[in-house]
Amino acid sequence: MGLGRHLARLPVAVLGFAVVLVLTWPLISRRGYPLSRDMVITPNLPLSAESLGLSSSAPRAVPLDAAVAVLDSLVGGELLARVAVVGGLVAVVAAAGRASASYLVPAQAFCVVFAVWNPFVVERLALGQWALLLGYAGVWGCVATALGPGPHARGHKVGPWLALGALTPTGSLLTGCAAVILFWRSPDRGLVRALAGLAQLPWVVPAFVGGASVLSDPAGVSAFSAREERPGGIVWTLVGLGGTWDRLSVPLSRSGWLGHATSCLVFAALVAMLLVLVRERRRPHGWAALTVLAAAGLALASISSFSWGRAFAEMLVVQVPGGGLLRDSQKWLAWFVVPAVLATTKTVDLLLSWVRQKAPVLLMTAVSVSIALPVILLPDAASVVWRTVDPVEYPTDFAHVDAALRADPADVVSLPWRAYRQLGWGSGRPTYDPASRWFDVRVVTSSDLSVDQTTIAGEDLRAAKVAEVLARDVSSWDEGLSGQGVGYVLMYVDDPAAVHDLPHSDLVYRGESLALWRLTSDMRPVDSPAAVVVWGLSILDVAVGLTLLAGGGRTVLLRPRRGTTTQSS
Repeated sequence: MGLGRHLARLPVAVLGFAVVLVLTWPLISRRGYPLSRDMVITPNLPLSAESLGLSSSAPRAVPLDAAVAVLDSLVGGELLARVAVVGGLVAVVAAAGRASASYLVPAQAFCVVFAVWNPFVVERLALGQWALLLGYAGVWGCVATALGPGPHARGHKVGPWLALGALTPTGSLLTGCAAVILFWRSPDRGLVRALAGLAQLPWVVPAFVGGASVLSDPAGVSAFSAREERPGGIVWTLVGLGGTWDRLSVPLSRSGWLGHATSCLVFAALVAMLLVLVRERRRPHGWAALTVLAAAGLALASISSFSWGRAFAEMLVVQVPGGGLLRDSQKWLAWFVVPAVLATTKTVDLLLSWVRQKAPVLLMTAVSVSIALPVILLPDAASVVWRTVDPVEYPTDFAHVDAALRADPADVVSLPWRAYRQLGWGSGRPTYDPASRWFDVRVVTSSDLSVDQTTIAGEDLRAAKVAEVLARDVSSWDEGLSGQGVGYVLMYVDDPAAVHDLPHSDLVYRGESLALWRLTSDMRPVDSPAAVVVWGLSILDVAVGLTLLAGGGRTVLLRPRRGTTTQSS
């Protein structure tokens, strides 16, 4: 690629980066740690067996937690949060720019803006699920690699994108399945399938060797199904790239005519793209695979919103190990979003080409409107995201409790007994309990989740036993919790449901936000994962990551020498 083409792409890259800055501005401009919803960043996440997925809870953030723990020790959580959240969106911009490189520069600009500034990204970021967006970036990377110029046999180049997605179970499936579909007929399809399968090991292995339940509560299927944001049905909402289950994460504009306009835009672009594909004798490379990917994403995102699909999904989560990954159905819309953005980009490219030929006096206006269109259709994106990414400062109580636990380590139960907390010093929104990501001991928290009026039973077997103890009178907590291997009780004292006095326990620390009690009964030892298992899983994660980053070892040294030929199917 010549220098001129690189320079032509520079304004597109700058525009994409500017959109990312606007969307995450509070995180970039202020000190502190993002702490809202599922986005829980602490100064230094401990590296432990739990961060590798070897715990009594389902491995939903592996090997991400281990990677974050290692990087925390090098740069600290405050800097890492900004690199991870902003960097994930920048990766989307970079991949979207590559995927649209064959279009006019204004169409490329539209693509990078729409790839980030769309309801799917905004709603998931407002929910705090920045790690899911790494998988979304991985899908974009797989698509850009499959559609890119050069030899068709380039499956090894998809490895780093698979590595990015492999940081979480959902991301592994999103990127792995996308890569397999996109390279289905490639000469490198065998390598791609091997790499995609390899990317699943960091979460599959701990799921089976750990102590967590691999089955889920079927109530979660309905509670976490895609939600209709406006009249027209759930599919109409999903076509508009929205539909997350959480009402608090949905911009108000999605319920009105702007939401309908987004659905109309995407639907019209998909129809136009299909007409173009039908009329052209020579199909554009990769669009058949993109069509399959889009259909799969839309089908999986909507399936649990219908009675027959809900029954099928409930059967899966009850009987199939790991089926709980399917219960948040709308996250699979990532497979639909990428082709939808590209189809819309293709439509914009065709319209701009027509305007340039038929009405050149209107070209600048058309260019300006097209680039600004994603922001026009979603004007309140920044406001809903800013409430989540706005950083806070932890009270000094956390440091005092951490020092006490390091001096005398023992497992801790975090109270009041709930997974999400309304922290008076926090963002003002429900936040996942940060204790488990702060202290270098095992912290037992509730794994049950409440969505509207529905309670979804958790998958943490130890937490279920602790919940039985806490359901008894407070005077029996000491003996009951000690029998479950718990040595401390951590209390958020500013919570209305807090207990301020624990019988048969010694107060170790009390502050304005936290209090810590040491239980006096003899604590029953709790089995820990064998050292060989911990080391084995650590080596596996590192080996998988390095193999994916190296593209399965497909280097220049392994390619045919100049003058030789290769067979392709």
